[in-house]
Amino acid sequence: MTEQVQPIHQARAGIYEMLALAYAQPTPDRLARVQGLSSRLEGHDIADHFDLASPAASFAAAAATSAAHELERDYEDLFVHSTGSRPRETAFLEPDADAKPVLDSVLACYSAFGLDPGRSGVNPPDFVGSELQFMGILANRRTACAERADTQDGAYRAAEEGFMREHLGRWVKAFAQRVELEAGTFFYRSLAGLTAAFTAADARFLGVKPGAGRFS
Repeated sequence: MTEQVQPIHQARAGIYEMLALAYAQPTPDRLARVQGLSSRLEGHDIADHFDLASPAASFAAAAATSAAHELERDYEDLFVHSTGSRPRETAFLEPDADAKPVLDSVLACYSAFGLDPGRSGVNPPDFVGSELQFMGILANRRTACAERADTQDGAYRAAEEGFMREHLGRWVKAFAQRVELEAGTFFYRSLAGLTAAFTAADARFLGVKPGAGRFS
């Protein structure tokens, strides 16, 4: 069993890392890392295991043919100036909901494992890249647990399930749909498609049905 799950967690961690990087401000170095990760995903068993072959191939093709300077305008339009595709969980709450408890809950999830995605001052804790990064870190820790048959895996799995159910899974599908509609580049349209497909598949893998978000 350990031999079977270890490569799955490792691949999941790699996908989360790639997605988190792709939602960061585009730079040549970041894009090069995304290109490398996306090309490896395209031919990886996880693409078939999670039914990601088509969105993974689309994103790999988009990443391979994109340049950072060409993505800057679309990034600004989508994630800085747009109100419909704001890349934050609190942008997808019910209209009368208080954002503070959500932010406090996200930070508590990070702090429980000594992590601080989103606390660099560059992005808020509920930024899509921060939440994806957190899931990737947990998947990486599960990879390490599988390698040494560590019983702490249960705590990491529970954290993944809870965060997907109460946070990332509640809003990322609606967010990705908005990005697909508003994106001016193939890179961000295909990124949104892969984000929606992978997070839905990962929720199924974890046995989680995410709670309802504002636009669910």
